[in-house]
Amino acid sequence: NSGISISNRTRARIDATDSDNKTGYRLDNRVSYTAKDSQFSFSYNNVFFTHSDTMDHELRMTWTRSGFQPYFEFRNQADDSNNAIVLGASYGF
Repeated sequence: NSGISISNRTRARIDATDSDNKTGYRLDNRVSYTAKDSQFSFSYNNVFFTHSDTMDHELRMTWTRSGFQPYFEFRNQADDSNNAIVLGASYGF
């Protein structure tokens, strides 16, 4: 419920087109922190794409409560070529 957590997720990305037929991997490395007695969780996700050698950075703040959990996320994508702000939600139970 509180403290630091570290996780990794690795996924294969298979290109189904005939143009380059590259297969690569997406490596997600996430560090998150939730303070004791806090209603918010903060996380940083570093995403590396092996087939294009690009890196994304994602900063997220989540309102951690029972049920509906809204979040605000800032994404810096493809080595500074695109930035995005994401408002979303998940459901925790």
